[in-house]
Amino acid sequence: MNAEVRMYDSLFLDARPDARGKDFIESLNPNSLKVVTAIAEPTPGNAVPQSSKTTSQ
Repeated sequence: MNAEVRMYDSLFLDARPDARGKDFIESLNPNSLKVVTAIAEPTPGNAVPQSSKTTSQ
């Protein structure tokens, strides 16, 4: 099943984005959020048990 996945990184490029009178907007990381499509397995709660035939010996 396809799933939208959000991958987060640091919001700011600098450890102290507002230091020394800087505008914190200039320190925003443009790659702080990436949204990708991934393939995910269904959760076990949605899984249907398979019946198995066993033979006794």
